[in-house]
Amino acid sequence: FHPDAGRHLEFDPAVLSAKKLAVVRRHGFDRLSFGIQTLDADVNLAHNRGPQSRKLLTKRFEELRAEGIDDPNCDVLLGLAGTTPEQMLGEMEELLRDFRPGGVHAFLVTPTTDYVDGHFDGDREAFWAHLKRFTEDCVPLLPELGKKHGYQTIQGRGHAIIMRRPGQYRPGRAYTPMSYLQRAPVHVLAFGPSARGSIFGSLGYQTVRDGEDWVYVG
Repeated sequence: FHPDAGRHLEFDPAVLSAKKLAVVRRHGFDRLSFGIQTLDADVNLAHNRGPQSRKLLTKRFEELRAEGIDDPNCDVLLGLAGTTPEQMLGEMEELLRDFRPGGVHAFLVTPTTDYVDGHFDGDREAFWAHLKRFTEDCVPLLPELGKKHGYQTIQGRGHAIIMRRPGQYRPGRAYTPMSYLQRAPVHVLAFGPSARGSIFGSLGYQTVRDGEDWVYVG
């Protein structure tokens, strides 16, 4: 690693472990982020997220803090099929109150053709009507929700809304391998289905489906 390099890691809570985390920490990674998306186990299963329970999240937070990481970032998705604005507000309050992450990044779902076909029977109007409820009934309430639990709420880039804990949350770069968005060279090692990575000036790649397998192309 370059001595000035930031060492950040994004992970799926279902595949991390205390043993893997110890390895990550030995190599100097201290900025960690993980995608919760929703606390609803059934919705996560319907979106290929695997078994992710509140018990598992509690364990992950305990492991992170045992390794001295008190400000992990969590991502949630607003507009997932099978969720409601009221439900997601309740879940975000639970995250802020019970887990006290450094920050919560709330993203509005970006529809792909496959997503609309798979969850809304191909009806884009139905999808946008569903998402509209979140933009009208959830997003405007986030600043007050954050304030209630001591978090600041700001508009991030694109469709991100950021709730951060003052004094402990360290703002970082956006999750993207695109250097023009980072305004600096960036190297992202990405693993797993649909992941995008880049070695600045040399390589860009993404994992894509090839029949039943996932392969790297670049």
